[in-house]
Amino acid sequence: MIREKIKKFDETLVILIAEIILYGIVAQVLGIFLADNRAVFSTGLWCGCLAAVFMAVHMYHSICRMLMLEESDAANITRSHAVIRYLAVVGGFFLLFFTGIGSPLSYVIGIFSLKAAAYLQPFFKSIYEKITGTGEET
Repeated sequence: MIREKIKKFDETLVILIAEIILYGIVAQVLGIFLADNRAVFSTGLWCGCLAAVFMAVHMYHSICRMLMLEESDAANITRSHAVIRYLAVVGGFFLLFFTGIGSPLSYVIGIFSLKAAAYLQPFFKSIYEKITGTGEET
């Protein structure tokens, strides 16, 4: 039962990462026309998308680990892993801000790819299931 849930998470994670990359491509195309400094915009955007992929994979591993633990231990691990993700995102923001190698604003736009991917995930999952023929049978 738990192994089936983990296998389903694997599929969901792959779709989510593909959506993050697609979001990054769309944002990159728009950024080409809107950004003054395209290199700085691109660096910030793809750092943000990379951070979004990190957060998605980290959440996946956190959930898999939580499923094997008692409720109180799982709650503690959830909190500590959320803090790790938060610190990584804030650290990336300040790294770009102070070094100037990437735009902090485009970094945030890249981070939002995770949110957009999560909202669009049911839509893309249905497309994926139609293409692969792996939809749930009722």
